[in-house]
Order: sequence, then structure tokens, then C-alpha cells
Amino acid sequence: MAVVIIPLLPVLLFAFSWTAAIISLGLLAFIFYCLFSTRYIITDNILNIKCGFLINDKIRIMDITKISPSKSIVSAPAASLDRIGIYLNKQRTPVIISPKHKSGFINKLKSINPNINTHLIDSTL
Repeated sequence: MAVVIIPLLPVLLFAFSWTAAIISLGLLAFIFYCLFSTRYIITDNILNIKCGFLINDKIRIMDITKISPSKSIVSAPAASLDRIGIYLNKQRTPVIISPKHKSGFINKLKSINPNINTHLIDSTL
């Protein structure tokens, strides 16, 4: 609900303005577009992460070293706060995503790369 109200605050708090209304509705449409166009696609040995037209990352699944649960609120291509962090070779900060079916998604990644460390996730699923 807060996502809907925040862009409309200038219109609600100040005198009505068509410019503010159009900008607010445009911002709201952009937020929903990003939320509903987030996809994680596994093809061959590649994990494609798509979020609108802003993010289009390709990750080699063989480069994934660890997957762990994440409750981070950092901006990421994730539509939920029930997230997982994907760690790559020589990378300290994870790529944070929120697949709908976490266990199936992780099992698919592990079927391609059985060396992925998921010991923290296995106890929470």
C-alpha cells in the first residue's frame, strides 16, 4: 500500500496539478513494471537476471560458490524481502534475488553446479 501512496503524496498534500499527477502516475507505473517484469531464467550454464529494462545480468552458474538466505533491504532485482544471496568467485557482495520457488530454483542451480555451498539454506527450506 505504501508503494501506491508515496508517489501520490505531492498530489495529495499540495494543490492539484496535472503535471504532478502525470509524474506520480508515471513513477507508479514504472515501479509496477519493474516489480512484475523481474525474471530469473536458467539456460544451459547461464543464470539470466532481468528486471525491466534496467537490469539484464548474465551469471555463469559454474562461477557460483555459495547461496545463502538474505533479509537485506538493499536495492536488488528482487520483488520480495524473502531473498537469497548468490556469491560468485572472488566477489564479496552477493547478487540478491528472490525466486518464487526457492528450493526448486536452488536445486536446479545445484544440478548444474554441485559445488555450490548451500548449508545455511538447507536448514531454512
